[in-house]
Amino acid sequence: MNTTTLKRKFSIERTAILIRNRAFEDLPGILIGAGLLLGINLLSIVAAKRAVFNDGSGQAWTFFLLGAGILFSSYAFKGMHDGKSGLDWILLPATPLEKYLAALIEYIILYPLVGAALTLGLSALLSLFESMAGGRGGRIWMPGFSDALRAWGEYAVVALWFLAGSATFRRKSFLKSAGVLMAYMLVMMIGFFLVLASRRSSANGVVLNEMFYMNGRNGFIGGSFPEAVQSALGTVVDVLRYAVLPVFSLGYGYLRVVEKEVRDEVQ
Repeated sequence: MNTTTLKRKFSIERTAILIRNRAFEDLPGILIGAGLLLGINLLSIVAAKRAVFNDGSGQAWTFFLLGAGILFSSYAFKGMHDGKSGLDWILLPATPLEKYLAALIEYIILYPLVGAALTLGLSALLSLFESMAGGRGGRIWMPGFSDALRAWGEYAVVALWFLAGSATFRRKSFLKSAGVLMAYMLVMMIGFFLVLASRRSSANGVVLNEMFYMNGRNGFIGGSFPEAVQSALGTVVDVLRYAVLPVFSLGYGYLRVVEKEVRDEVQ
């Protein structure tokens, strides 16, 4: 990194260095996780001649891959809250935007890609071991493009929330972020339930005593609600889930990083 680069307000080179440093910090955890999954499946091959994670359509691989990414995201900004490492964070020759962007690229884009490649390799290796042990073999985790894109979209929304939580909470950021997210979802569901209850009550003149449940994008089902109402509510849910939540998480998380840096610089 040269003097010209250090004087720039935004530098791709500085951001790339931050991403590289994050990758080296996360590498031991990723390798430990991969070793744990490999060990579990090898034990299942020895015991039952089948790699348990390759069973079915490989949902277990997807669950652990995305779950680990969310866990990493929840501790993305742990360093800026601690004593000595917090000072190191402030002294990094990078702007708050570069620091936040490095975490965003690392956990929203690079981790899913690299993690998926690593998962595919593990699944293929275990399938080979399964065949060598006299098992079925030939089962490799490889989701279709549309399924992978849908899973990534769901992951990105939640990971953005946990990134914001990591920038906000000094301790137990994962648990606190999860708790706030559950509270948000609960309030949203109660609000929709009350809206539907008031519509049904006014339409039929009766008190609701039925249970309503979510059915994907179709909204709340149960009772004779018009299809248009269900579709409209489903659209609102999608907007709150895939637009409002990630945009809020993105902006709030970045502002918390800026606030922390400005406050520490003043001190």
